[in-house]
Amino acid sequence: MPVYPGDPKVDLPPDAWWLGIPTHAGTHVDAPAHMLEGAPALDELPLDVFTGPAAVLDISEKVIGPKQLKDLPQGVDHLLLRSGWDTRWGSDAYFYEHPYLTPEGAEVLADSGLLGVGMDFPSPDPMSVTDAHRILFGAGMILVENLCNLSQLPLTGFIFTCLPLHLEGRDGAPCRAAGLLL
Repeated sequence: MPVYPGDPKVDLPPDAWWLGIPTHAGTHVDAPAHMLEGAPALDELPLDVFTGPAAVLDISEKVIGPKQLKDLPQGVDHLLLRSGWDTRWGSDAYFYEHPYLTPEGAEVLADSGLLGVGMDFPSPDPMSVTDAHRILFGAGMILVENLCNLSQLPLTGFIFTCLPLHLEGRDGAPCRAAGLLL
């Protein structure tokens, strides 16, 4: 399970009744409180933020700006960015050189009315940058990072769900993300 470089490793003993997992390990949801002072934590968001009609947008470029986001699907609550980066899941290269949003691309998404953006890479920002996070959180959006197997979903016609663990006052939590076909 991918863990951001420097974070504690996941501890899931096969015969134990407990688990040790950082709140931002593996596929997880980030709430606006992750980077914005006074913004809502996960447990302060309504459940319908974590479920709704969704679409997949294929992204082949590493740098995702307004040009790559010019044809956003309408009538969806969640946009899932499919880059194929999840094929690097578990490798040392996974957290480095991944696709990312430019601040201008993040502004396009922030102005779209979406409730959330998911991605098959570890962050909407390059390493050591937080611009896209802050722009998207400023629009009240949630982020779902480290998605995988988006190639199994159609481009539209499904419900996305990403219910996080219910952890009081937390800015992120692992989730079970799924696309439910209509």
